[in-house]
Amino acid sequence: MTHTTRRSLLKSAGAIGLASAAGCLSEDGGGDGGSLRIGIMQPLTTSVDYYGQQSLWGFLSGLAYKHDQDPLSVDSPTEETIEGDQYDYELLIEDSEFDADQAQSPLTSSRTAT
Repeated sequence: MTHTTRRSLLKSAGAIGLASAAGCLSEDGGGDGGSLRIGIMQPLTTSVDYYGQQSLWGFLSGLAYKHDQDPLSVDSPTEETIEGDQYDYELLIEDSEFDADQAQSPLTSSRTAT
């Protein structure tokens, strides 16, 4: 029987929150010098683009704050890298166009699958 601690529960909840906000998360390498690939899908070009931009800005601001950097200014699909203390964060930002089919296509492409 395993014992669940408050710390392990909070770590799991944080990881789930990050994955749901970001879309997908994969770790290449381990320890020092590794990189985390984070897929971010938000509606960036439709009538609700304001909300997608705000969500994206919030995520990028939090990541920049964690590493004492200025946030990236991103308003279209792109690939960016942020250098961190233990990991480099590879951000794959996609426009979901607020459409389920469009949001699923990057998930099934070879570019985001590892």
